[in-house]
Amino acid sequence: MKFLKKLALANTTGTIPHNHFTVSEPTDTFLSCCLRSLTQLSRAWKQSLDHASSKITSSRRRSDKSTPVANWAPLVKARYSTEANKKYNQTSHQNNSGCRLAGRSVLCVGGRIKLYPEYNRLVKNCDGCFMGFHGGSHDYLEDLPQLLKQADMIICPVDCVNHEAFFTVKHYCKYSGKPCVLLAHSEVNTFEAGIGVLVAMATSG
Repeated sequence: MKFLKKLALANTTGTIPHNHFTVSEPTDTFLSCCLRSLTQLSRAWKQSLDHASSKITSSRRRSDKSTPVANWAPLVKARYSTEANKKYNQTSHQNNSGCRLAGRSVLCVGGRIKLYPEYNRLVKNCDGCFMGFHGGSHDYLEDLPQLLKQADMIICPVDCVNHEAFFTVKHYCKYSGKPCVLLAHSEVNTFEAGIGVLVAMATSG
């Protein structure tokens, strides 16, 4: 670019110093044309880059505005007490009972196997039936589709689940429309919040 500037300055004087030689007027005119062409190309290139950058920025802004929820299932992020859980507790007290699942079966895909007794207790407290698919040595992936069909609702802790099992759940729930809640963490409190969301789904019909 510095060389091009020198060429431009030299054009105003009629000669171009280059390695102690003097360039004649025809060559000077030719270089001027080249310089103008390069300037036009650089401007066009910059405009195209600016246009592409604006598209990327606008798409990022749209994605930032979108909620951090899958398009087929809500995602419960909090490790501890959440608004969904508080709403569930309030609903339970208003109805004098926490039995809002009304006998519905809840299939838990993934999660921590040592916490399954706690998961089971929480589901039973809501008058639900707990089903589990941990994906361990006693669970076979080919059995998961049938379990998904049998269950009324699905809950899936995404921090502790087999990848193939997760994508099976995603594909099934996305296209069947069966109620499903994803948990960012497999802790008991997060699971309880997830059950609160399922209760809200059940009561809302």
